[in-house]
Amino acid sequence: MKSKKVLEGDLSFLNLGDLLQLLSTDSRTGVLFIYNNHFKEPGIIYIKNGNPHDASADKLQGIEALYSLFGWISGHFEFVHEDVTRVDCIKKRMMAIVLDALRVLDEGEITKFEETNTETIQTIPQKEFSSTLKGPFIEYSYVVDEEEYPDGAHIVTQGRHGNWLWVILDGHVDIIKQTDNGKSMVLTAGSGSFIGSLSNVIQPDKTRSASAVAHGHVQLGVIDTQKIYNELSYLDDELKNVITSFDNRLRKITARYTDINAGINKFSGLPENAKPLINMGDNVQNVFKIIQGEAYIVKRTGGGDIFLMTLDCGDYIGNIHFLGLDYEPSTMSVYASDNLKLEIIDIQAINNEYDKLSVTIKNIIEYTAMCITLTTKNTCS
Repeated sequence: MKSKKVLEGDLSFLNLGDLLQLLSTDSRTGVLFIYNNHFKEPGIIYIKNGNPHDASADKLQGIEALYSLFGWISGHFEFVHEDVTRVDCIKKRMMAIVLDALRVLDEGEITKFEETNTETIQTIPQKEFSSTLKGPFIEYSYVVDEEEYPDGAHIVTQGRHGNWLWVILDGHVDIIKQTDNGKSMVLTAGSGSFIGSLSNVIQPDKTRSASAVAHGHVQLGVIDTQKIYNELSYLDDELKNVITSFDNRLRKITARYTDINAGINKFSGLPENAKPLINMGDNVQNVFKIIQGEAYIVKRTGGGDIFLMTLDCGDYIGNIHFLGLDYEPSTMSVYASDNLKLEIIDIQAINNEYDKLSVTIKNIIEYTAMCITLTTKNTCS
């Protein structure tokens, strides 16, 4: 592949997080150069099929270099389309890296470098939106209308039915879940974030699992759900089931987080007969469908195991790598009930079906993965 510069711009217009999401969504391969006048040499990120394989910045290499580049908040970038032969020394998925880096950047753990003679970029105050989640880029061909909501307006109400989908064009939306102890904030969604899930399109009888409330003035794009439905209707049932199971994970981790946040602990420990099935860090390549019994998702930390959710009949476990979920086997362990029965799924066939999806549907799935990852991190912390 001949080297060719295909994209360049100013980091004050398109920051590194948004840029990496763009390259990830389009599964690009090439080398990204980041320039900042505090450094003589550019930072370099080697990207293959949308995921980083290696990076260098100043005297740092690998994942440490990549994280540090999020502190280069002004300057410019160039993306060169070429083959990448570097050894894959960065094992995390792109979206997990972006979420982690933005979090530690907000917490002051990454040094910020702004170029001189550059206007200060206005940012949302950290205290107000420290858990803001921004979505992927918007494909406007799927937006059929625009709506505006004033501060405090309910866009979606928990427990109600509805298959509408929106994308946030401007402003912020609070995602709030009602618990036995009152309302609990889940996260604040920013521009590019989606409101609603594909499960509500696939299974219209499902109720909304949380409320979405405007935080200040909000402008939304109404997604063409009929177009989404028509595209999903041609999919293999297995992929549709995986998407539904994916949304089920989000519902369960959201419920777990809000219960803990509200001081409700409904979990008393794993069953005595639960056995390790997948250990965190195992080299598991298969994907399994649960036919019978239960699987328990657990995060192992220095302070002990943290139970996250129970998956049961119809759910999927294993390495569904192309959906971008940072779970088992890379960062989570799975325990099995004594009656657990699994079926091995042809993940390559599902991957081939997934590759046929439009950018918008892929973005909605990717955004769901981002929500699961962020809510999981909040739960564990």
